[in-house]
Amino acid sequence: MKIEEILKIRNECIVGNFIPKTQFYEFGGLKSRDKAIFTDDIKKIHWCYSLREDNIRITPYKDKIRDYKEVEIIKVSLKKEVTMGKIERIADIILRTIPYPSVLIFERENKILLAVSHKQEHKSDSTKTTLEDLILTSWIDLEDLDEIDEKLFESLNINNLSFSHFYKFYSEIVNNINIYNGSKLVKKDLSVSVKLSPDEIKAIQEEIVSKNNEIKLKRNLIKKETQFNKQVDINIEIKRIEKEIGELKSKLIEY
Repeated sequence: MKIEEILKIRNECIVGNFIPKTQFYEFGGLKSRDKAIFTDDIKKIHWCYSLREDNIRITPYKDKIRDYKEVEIIKVSLKKEVTMGKIERIADIILRTIPYPSVLIFERENKILLAVSHKQEHKSDSTKTTLEDLILTSWIDLEDLDEIDEKLFESLNINNLSFSHFYKFYSEIVNNINIYNGSKLVKKDLSVSVKLSPDEIKAIQEEIVSKNNEIKLKRNLIKKETQFNKQVDINIEIKRIEKEIGELKSKLIEY
């Protein structure tokens, strides 16, 4: 399955250019560590589509904090498997550098990962933008899709998104990804039966991720702890956190 088959974007929106990695060095003001990530881990950056009023008939949107004249679809092909931390850093740099809201599609072999973020004009420098909240999916295997994956792709089909203006259009993409992330977490499609808003789903999902990370840290402490009674105490704490995670998951499923 190709990106074109998922998004169903009309040919008039195709750009088809490759963006030199040096462009991000110059405009992003990258330090040597970030440059190394771009050099060592990224194969190429492909500007797939540019959605504008003249080619898709969606109205630009502007208010006091944002100016959405268009939306970009950009594919980042990776050379090898990289950590989520590096992917987050790459996404942050590209999304800050591109002046308009964008959908990043990371690609490695037969898998993709999506990254999005609303953005605002910088309060003190109008030439810069501030990301509101970086949102990423997990890796999606295009050769082994489950029902939740397929539901996400259906929701991202351009014909199923609002054409009222670009803020509404991009917001629906962000919301659909938030719902997808929550759905994958509880292994249930939350787009149909759950009454929680995408922001509420996202907040619960982030709390679950935070508690899972807390459990990992405590399990590492158990490995280093030599006193049995302290190992028992830490294990009790882990059980308490696991119970809290179960309660949070129930909130997602039951509402």
